Amino acid sequence: MLLLQLRFTKRPDSEQLENKTGIFCDYGDMSDDSLLTGGGEVYNKCGDIMDEFLRLFDTMRSGIEAAGFINVQEKMNRSSLGTWPRHEVHKDAGRLGMHAFKTGIEEWLLYMLTNFGSPEPWSSEQARVYFAMMKKELVSRPPWHIQQEV
Repeated sequence: MLLLQLRFTKRPDSEQLENKTGIFCDYGDMSDDSLLTGGGEVYNKCGDIMDEFLRLFDTMRSGIEAAGFINVQEKMNRSSLGTWPRHEVHKDAGRLGMHAFKTGIEEWLLYMLTNFGSPEPWSSEQARVYFAMMKKELVSRPPWHIQQEV
């Protein structure tokens, strides 16, 4: 979890939470050519084309410090996606994370890929097929030990 404690004279305590684009697996049960693990780079390329920087996770601290904030504290955590963790609290968080991922990513992907796809915008059908393949991969071999850095 990238949680930044911002200390500034007008607001002594502020927090900012960002997640990294894409997901990963430390347990070796996903290949490097997986749509799920490679998705982050697809989103980042769309962001480059739309002239928006989607790599906030990696650069936020330096930007906050450049804006004049002092005593910036950074903490990175991993959030599970799915019910594979043993600990009940992590299992519940993973269940919610997976629900949010499944329900929120389709519209976001459709917008990004049909307007800013690389090397040119994708058709709506291409974007829907890509999402369907991601979703199929997501549920094809449960439980994937996937996580997202936040």
